[in-house]
Amino acid sequence: MDFSTLPVLLGFRELLLCVITAGVLAVACFCAGYELGRDERSAHTVRENGPGRNVSSGLPHSSDETRDRPASKGSLDDESGIQGNMKKSYVMKLENRVTALEELFCGIRSETEIKSKDLDRERQIHSTLKEKYEDTLMQNEALENDCELMFQTERANFLEKMLYMVAGQSDPDRERHADSTLNEKYDEMTDELDVDEDHELFQKDRANNLEKMLFARITQSGFKSEEPKQQTDSIPMETYDEPSKQNQDLQRDVNNETENTHFMKEKLVAADGQSEDLEERLPYCVLKMKYEELVKQNEQLYRSYELLDQGDRGIYVDETLDDAVAGHSEQNHEVALANPAEVNAPSSLEYRENPTHVNSRLNDQVLQLTNLVRSQRSRLCDTEEMCANLIRALEQSQERQDYTHLWSQYEDSVATVANAKSITKDALEANTRLEYEKSVLIKHMELLAGTVGKMQEELCKTHKSHVKLFKSTLALENIKLRERVKTLQEKLGEENLKMPEEKQEEQEKECLDHHNILSQHEDIT
Repeated sequence: MDFSTLPVLLGFRELLLCVITAGVLAVACFCAGYELGRDERSAHTVRENGPGRNVSSGLPHSSDETRDRPASKGSLDDESGIQGNMKKSYVMKLENRVTALEELFCGIRSETEIKSKDLDRERQIHSTLKEKYEDTLMQNEALENDCELMFQTERANFLEKMLYMVAGQSDPDRERHADSTLNEKYDEMTDELDVDEDHELFQKDRANNLEKMLFARITQSGFKSEEPKQQTDSIPMETYDEPSKQNQDLQRDVNNETENTHFMKEKLVAADGQSEDLEERLPYCVLKMKYEELVKQNEQLYRSYELLDQGDRGIYVDETLDDAVAGHSEQNHEVALANPAEVNAPSSLEYRENPTHVNSRLNDQVLQLTNLVRSQRSRLCDTEEMCANLIRALEQSQERQDYTHLWSQYEDSVATVANAKSITKDALEANTRLEYEKSVLIKHMELLAGTVGKMQEELCKTHKSHVKLFKSTLALENIKLRERVKTLQEKLGEENLKMPEEKQEEQEKECLDHHNILSQHEDIT
């Protein structure tokens, strides 16, 4: 739509009102000018003729019969009555015409007001439609911008997540490599601990202390003979070296197992941290319970080892040595009474039997500890496998959740794009509908403008025709009145010639009255 023609169409109401007011003013000016001209003409005729002169001087006579006809007073009265009635009827006709013109003017004015109201209403409708059209255009632009931004953001997020998934596929390999490196470091640390000098020195110091305690108890026992002493020293040392080595190996195994359990604990804590947000925690609970059982078993194993180490090396040896010393003291008291050779033989046999018994017990405990260590190692392997399986399951579930989340986001982005396209399509349809309605309104306004122009032309034509008819009727009536005045003046002239002066004065008065009536009639017309 060309909005430049809108002010012209909207100002048509003011133009129409201006035209109507101009026409009314023109009619009023014409009537006023006509009345002023008539007054001037009447005053000019009165000044020229005077009261005693014959008014009909210079006017043509109507006929020869009126000249020869004798005028009487009754005939004049009848004529004056007839003229008065005619004047009254003429005045009534003029009043009726004026009222008809006023009604016509009121009707035209009401029609113009109705048309102006219709034009105002159409202008308001057009303005509202224009505002709605502009609002829809702004909304369409905003929606297009929002859709583009959403599409770009969703696309960027989707690409980032896809790249993250592609990079995440290599995470298990990285974790496997990290696990292998950790295992290698763990093996190196265990080797270093095995070769650690401090640990060996501690074990040697402890063995030396036990040996010193043993030698001190033996020296206090009062065995002064060198041969039994050498035999007793050689037997316990030989019997003690093997269990001490086995106990050292067991202690190393226990330390390794504790380190393995700590390492598994760290792994489980890491797995726990990874699986905090997951719902499937049953394998983790089972693994945790097994881990707690392993820790308890390792603690029991360590305690049993400590008890074994302390009891077998210290307390049990002390008890055996006390028993041996008590037996030797009693036997020494008896030696004074009996032969010393016979007593020394059974005492040496008893002392030999006690270390062999201790050695057998230590071997049994070593076997039990080795079995426990093997069982713990097997359980540790099982737990490692379960941890690996659990970690794989958690990784797979996490990947599935990420994939489902990304797929849902992709579907949401596709749905938003489809919704945006549908919204833009609806907006375009509404835009086309508004354009069609606007074109219809423009056509309707053009038709109204044409009809208003036609009505204005018809109104001007009817006004001109009414004015012409009114002028023609006024001209005809003036001609008739002039002719009658002429005839009356002729009759009065004839009667004035015949009548005396008194009658002439009366006739002059009647003429003046008649002239005044005519002037009043002309003023009314």
